[in-house]
Amino acid sequence: MAKGKAKADAFASSRESATMKSLRETLVATGPPPMPQLTDPHAALLQRLEAIPMTPNERVLLGEHLSTKEIKVSRKSFS
Repeated sequence: MAKGKAKADAFASSRESATMKSLRETLVATGPPPMPQLTDPHAALLQRLEAIPMTPNERVLLGEHLSTKEIKVSRKSFS
């Protein structure tokens, strides 16, 4: 029985070793995945707001208004 178990352990060990080697080679060959491109979901809204002639104080007031909880739902219709 001891020989049978030793053979099974050796087989499992060689199989795991081959699997790990295959995984390592695959990872080296493929390289890192591409980085996701981050996009600003509010970019279109910001571009439209920048096109409107406003004073800095008016921009602050508009920003405060758009950041209120009541407006967050309706703001989605702008983008």
